Amino acid sequence: MLLYGIKALFLGLSVLLCNLSYPLIPKLYNLFMDLSNFRILKEDFIFSIWNNLYVLVGVVVLFAIAIKLISAMVNPDTLGDNKKGAKGAYFRAVFAVILIFLAPIAFRTLFNIQDKLLSDNFLTSRIFGYSIDSDSAGQVLAWETFSAFCAPVDEDNNVRTWDDLTEDEKKKEKYVYYFAGYGDINYTQYALLDIYKEDMLKSGAATAGGIILGWPEAGSAITMGSGASIEFTDFQYHSILCPLAGLLVVYELVLLCMDTLFRAVKLAVLQLMLPIVLGAYVFNGEILKKWAKEFFSTYVIIFLKVLAIGFMIIIINVLKGVLL
Repeated sequence: MLLYGIKALFLGLSVLLCNLSYPLIPKLYNLFMDLSNFRILKEDFIFSIWNNLYVLVGVVVLFAIAIKLISAMVNPDTLGDNKKGAKGAYFRAVFAVILIFLAPIAFRTLFNIQDKLLSDNFLTSRIFGYSIDSDSAGQVLAWETFSAFCAPVDEDNNVRTWDDLTEDEKKKEKYVYYFAGYGDINYTQYALLDIYKEDMLKSGAATAGGIILGWPEAGSAITMGSGASIEFTDFQYHSILCPLAGLLVVYELVLLCMDTLFRAVKLAVLQLMLPIVLGAYVFNGEILKKWAKEFFSTYVIIFLKVLAIGFMIIIINVLKGVLL
């Protein structure tokens, strides 16, 4: 009796963790996608700050070039120096002015490209060859993960679809709720609770132990201490891997949301820094390269993360074929 209570408690904890984790997946995924296109500063605000900074930077740059020309008059040998001389400073100043006019267009184009690639899962559909509506991608991720570790089976342990069910089975709440989870993962909570209650009442310690310790064979029977013959559940549910997978996906999505928010802040700071960077570029040609490297590495990382989620869905589908 004690062993039955422990196993029932473990299975109940497993069901509880699933019911807490899987409904969070679509919400976190949608938050991740919203943060991917989130911009802390509006373009008008950024450009207004730029205009004020450019006046200051322009004065500093002109003053610096004047100093360089005076230095060249004193020391003519530095006039042709492309790095430290007036000639190099002059060409970098001209290039900086060109970038000042091109920067707003470049930023607007880059963020339009980002919106296009991330909207309606355009990127994953082109890379992996499947198309998922952006509003339901989180739901698909949750369902594919959940159904890899919990599914109805027949006597031969083959996974059953809705069409495989009998008319009487289609009236049972555990089947109705389970397959309703394809469209809304929240319904799987009721399916798990129904499966859990039915197994606890019908199968006692035998079913609880079978579910906890491994994959039960549907329709198989064992004899309990009382001599009663008890059948295993008609669902394959891995009580360890199912909640573990749900919690892992939630954990990864939380990290992605945090990283993506940090990305939005970092891009805004880098945009605001550009006028100062262009001013410093006149004196040091390397500073613009460092800024560009930092900006584009931050800009591109979001696409790699979206592709990683798409790849995760593919891996889960492969696991589903192996486990079920």
